[in-house]
Amino acid sequence: MKEKLHTLLLLFTRISTSIFLINSIALIILNGSQAKLFASEILAILGIALLCSICYIPFLSDKSFSKTKMILMQIAYFAAINIIVLIVGHFFNWFYFTKLRSFCFFEAVIVFSYLLVMFISYKVDYNTAEKMNEKLHKKFSETTV
Repeated sequence: MKEKLHTLLLLFTRISTSIFLINSIALIILNGSQAKLFASEILAILGIALLCSICYIPFLSDKSFSKTKMILMQIAYFAAINIIVLIVGHFFNWFYFTKLRSFCFFEAVIVFSYLLVMFISYKVDYNTAEKMNEKLHKKFSETTV
């Protein structure tokens, strides 16, 4: 249980950092270096990160999933994230459905944030697995000599 909470906390941190990074770049592109975030928007971003982390809970199950089920779960997870962010973004007027360019730019921010978090998570998991494999290989080599 402690490990799962740790995973959710790591995910929350990665999501919020990614959103702030990508959103800051987007704001600078759209509004210049004088762009600002209000306290309510910062809280909304943290709320988005929290909800996205909570939506990840099914992935923390102790049972293993087939490749097909994992892909379907990832698609559902991305759809949930997209819906959450679009609802919050619409409420805060971060984009307008009636302005296609505004919507597409906002959707790009969502996709890039998602991809950044998934890439970072993949790299961290990959490096952890490599270190574990090295330790196992070293331990196995020591016992066979």
